[in-house]
Amino acid sequence: MDINRGTCWYSKGCANQMRRAVEETWWAPLDKSGHYGSLIKLLDVAFFEGCKTLIDVGCGVGTLQELPYVREHFTATGVDLPDVVDKAAIPLNPNGHFIRCDIVDDEPDISFLGGYDLVIMNGFIDVMQHPLHVLDRILKHCKGHVLLHRQYLTEGPTYLTMHDSYGGESYASHINRRELDDVLEHNYVGIKRICLRSNEEWPDIYSFLWDVTP
Repeated sequence: MDINRGTCWYSKGCANQMRRAVEETWWAPLDKSGHYGSLIKLLDVAFFEGCKTLIDVGCGVGTLQELPYVREHFTATGVDLPDVVDKAAIPLNPNGHFIRCDIVDDEPDISFLGGYDLVIMNGFIDVMQHPLHVLDRILKHCKGHVLLHRQYLTEGPTYLTMHDSYGGESYASHINRRELDDVLEHNYVGIKRICLRSNEEWPDIYSFLWDVTP
């Protein structure tokens, strides 16, 4: 499946734009953002339920690994496109741990996800052309907890919009609630679920923690 090939994420300048965004403070740091509280609440539950290792899928510059809460409670790894890891993540976070992989491509073996207690997707499938396909592919390899952070939901049909991002265009996916549940139920039966609003100012954006332990 041809996924996201024409978007900013595959452009030559994306990694440099991501690095500049941090260096020039284009946005508030993660721990100062309006959705930080919901993220920490779900990380706290995951830690309380025994998670010690996590992998940040679509880690970008690796900001999650640098959070004091994450450093104190987890052994963290990030995974992203090779260009993003080499030109953005490692230069900004040289002490971080990273894996180079196009995780949304159907070809690479991503079974390594099953080696982590917690798989995090922070605004990740949100920017996908086929978000439910990508989520389904990832869930097939998860064996612990999954944290999906900052995802638009809708009661109507799943649809996409486009917006400017990192010098190009990116998708913003709005997923039908029932279709999201269908993907979960296709992979797991009777899982524990927690759902929070990512930010009280964003009524349609949600964060989830799923316990998919076999």
